[in-house]
Amino acid sequence: MSGFIGDLSPKQEERLKEFREKVKDICTKPEHDDYFLTRWLRARSYDVGKAETMLRNHMEVRKKMNLDTIIQDFKTPEVLEKYYPGGMVGEDKQGRPVWIDPIGTIDPKGLLRSARSKDIIASRIRDIEYLWTEICPEMTKKYGHRVEGMVTIMDLEGLGTKHLYKPGIDLFNKFTTLFQDNYPETLSAIFVVRAPRIFPAIYALVKPFLDERTRKKIHVLGRNFKDTLLKYIPAESLPVHWGGTMTEDGDPKCPSKVKPGGIIPESYYSQEPTVPDDASLKKEVVKKKFDLTYEVATPGSAIRYIFKTEEGDIGFQVLLQTGTKAMKTVQEMEKHNCHMVFEDGSFTCDEPGTYILRFDNSHSWTKNKTLSYYVEVIEPDDIKEEEVTQL
Repeated sequence: MSGFIGDLSPKQEERLKEFREKVKDICTKPEHDDYFLTRWLRARSYDVGKAETMLRNHMEVRKKMNLDTIIQDFKTPEVLEKYYPGGMVGEDKQGRPVWIDPIGTIDPKGLLRSARSKDIIASRIRDIEYLWTEICPEMTKKYGHRVEGMVTIMDLEGLGTKHLYKPGIDLFNKFTTLFQDNYPETLSAIFVVRAPRIFPAIYALVKPFLDERTRKKIHVLGRNFKDTLLKYIPAESLPVHWGGTMTEDGDPKCPSKVKPGGIIPESYYSQEPTVPDDASLKKEVVKKKFDLTYEVATPGSAIRYIFKTEEGDIGFQVLLQTGTKAMKTVQEMEKHNCHMVFEDGSFTCDEPGTYILRFDNSHSWTKNKTLSYYVEVIEPDDIKEEEVTQL
């Protein structure tokens, strides 16, 4: 049995009854019906004790974040209204809302320089609350059956090494955890489209924060993704860019429905650059040169780094050792004024081998530099394109 209302086993019926009794002190609103309760039970495989803990924690989060009034009370910062991409376009063939997330157009550094992390998360939660309190009840009334899930199309066109930016990934994972803990079983499917080569490396950083039920709902589609989407979503509910018939003044991406995102102008910058935790940094006194060496076995891996000096600028380049003595330049030598602000970046490893991150102080060898740094090698996750057989 699926664990949904109308498809419960006798044991699941019994546990629903037990759960209803255990949480009756906190589930006092009309929307706290059996459909609502079974979502929490499914999320914890019908373990009543675990589901109760999860739901009680959620109720505390609702109070702390003022979720009951967030739609009316929270004012989304202008920079997020203009530059955080995405939006709802229509509904699928079962009446579920369809949301398009063109996350490849997010400017992670600009975003975190222009808005507080808590406001970015609150704006996303506000969208979710609107979907579940306004849109889903409307769809339920329209179609005559309970609508309690959404379909997301995650468009990765434009995704690149800049999206390996550690503070941005950390914020995404924080939001993912918050979403899974507080809106269980509200995500019916995620269709990943236009995935570039860097995607498996980025997914490897996100996957540990996804629970098993969420991971099973992720479908990475191939070149013919539009045909797959149209099996589940009516053409009139999708902009032309994603395989449908919807346009907006001739624009196939319908930018008023799906905000396009883009690079955030520096005029919006109001936050200082994110400073890494000193505990995660290593230190080295650089006299002339200092090399960090990493063996990379899997093509498509990525290396991300962050560094700062205390006394002045330093040169930095990336090399690939291709033979006993032969070296190939991956990144040209460049001086960085990293005594003023942390320098961060990343690159993909298109071929296996020995990668050398070289810090060069030979231009000011009479003055040693104290280098603080963090480097991480990210191996790609083995996530494959798949044929979706049912949803």
